Amino acid sequence: MTTLREFVEDIDRGVVAPMFARRGAFPATWFVIERSGDQAIVPAPNTDKDTASAIMRALLEIVGATRCVFVDEAWTVIAKDEEASAAIRAITRDGSLENFPGRDEIVMYSAEDAREGGMTARRKIIREPGKKPRLGPLVIDDGWTRSEGRFVGMLPRPPGARSQ
Repeated sequence: MTTLREFVEDIDRGVVAPMFARRGAFPATWFVIERSGDQAIVPAPNTDKDTASAIMRALLEIVGATRCVFVDEAWTVIAKDEEASAAIRAITRDGSLENFPGRDEIVMYSAEDAREGGMTARRKIIREPGKKPRLGPLVIDDGWTRSEGRFVGMLPRPPGARSQ
């Protein structure tokens, strides 16, 4: 079996990059490896994020998922100290970083594996006037120790287990 990193790279190279090159966008999608070893590609539920998270948690539990990668377009800010605090205030106030100065538009990968833990990756979306959008290089975020959000800790866990 491939490592989680290799799985993300394969999804990027084999599905995300070619589709983005054709369409200039990539829809929110889950890539799942089930307990049986079968693989599934699941479009994200077309509902609010809290409901989508609940639906996907239930589906991942039913199929006994051992690995999943959520891919979606998103806004991001790489920042420290006061700029990071300002970005957090913007998200709290506006619910998005869409209008935050210095933000980047990305295709993000949030990946989890029952044995390996989790990782994230991203590709910057480059939009130049008069040209079709394109993706920058894949950046794997190694070394993070904590991640939070409604789409983190999605894999089924034994009762009482905690995710990072």
